[in-house]
Amino acid sequence: MSAMSNSDRRWAWRGVKAVAVVAAISVAVYWVRFLPIQVRQQQVARGELRAEVMGTGTLEARVKASMSPKISGRVRAIAVDQGDAVSSGQVLVTLDDDELQQQVEIAQANLETAQAAIDRLKSDEVRAAATLTAAKSEHQRNEKLRAGNTISQSDIDKSVEALAVAEAGVARAKFAVVEGRKQLVAAEKTMQYHQARLA
Repeated sequence: MSAMSNSDRRWAWRGVKAVAVVAAISVAVYWVRFLPIQVRQQQVARGELRAEVMGTGTLEARVKASMSPKISGRVRAIAVDQGDAVSSGQVLVTLDDDELQQQVEIAQANLETAQAAIDRLKSDEVRAAATLTAAKSEHQRNEKLRAGNTISQSDIDKSVEALAVAEAGVARAKFAVVEGRKQLVAAEKTMQYHQARLA
């Protein structure tokens, strides 16, 4: 009984091997988990502190501005790109203004036509005033002749009628000048409006 059998020896060796493997695994786990981590030490000292952050992201403005033109039209040129710095009064976009240029030219022509009409109406007013002066003189002369009984009643009636027609002509000419001035003011306002839209 003192001697171990072969099968008992094999089992003993297997047990020793198993204990050796468990011991090796235990040493490895201890080595990985329980040994202190190596750290780099730094001496504390006074120095300059720099705050610098690196990263990716999107910047959003605190204040957003929208722009809208006074007129609509096709864009001729864009002077800035998204993200560019701009200043107050800087031209950002240029619109195609050919149609507005034509409207300004038409308004200018209408203004010149209204001014020419005023000039013509003023000369008509002067002519009507001269006709009235002549009709008054003729009527006064005919009244003197009537006192002397040297003129017929039909001639007197004709001079009274001519005087009334001349007075109506002056009133009509003055009214036409007033209306012409209104048209001139309207043409000036239209011109200013189109020029302001073009600016």
